[in-house]
Amino acid sequence: MNDVFEKLEEWGCDVAGTKRRFLNDDSLYIACLNGVLDDNSFERLGDALKTHDCKQAFEATHNIKGFLANMGLTPMYDIAIQIMEPLRKGTVTGHEENYKALMASKEKLAKIMNRN
Repeated sequence: MNDVFEKLEEWGCDVAGTKRRFLNDDSLYIACLNGVLDDNSFERLGDALKTHDCKQAFEATHNIKGFLANMGLTPMYDIAIQIMEPLRKGTVTGHEENYKALMASKEKLAKIMNRN
């Protein structure tokens, strides 16, 4: 477990702050990190971007941003913000690179969690 936390810290995640929110319950933190990987909001976002559905893309990104912030996954959160802010203004195109980066960061999390 400590190896996971060390790798997250090296990546730039706020492990210490998140552990405090989780009352230092490492097992709960790991379970919630796995929940991030299992959440379908990433796929919903991809589908919404493909169909240019700004409302659905915004809702999916807002959900993603929220759980990434709560989990202290700062590198992923920063990418989600780059997607969400233009969506907030109604811009549903031009997100391909940021979406690819978000999905690559999800893969990085999976690797850190030994789930690849």
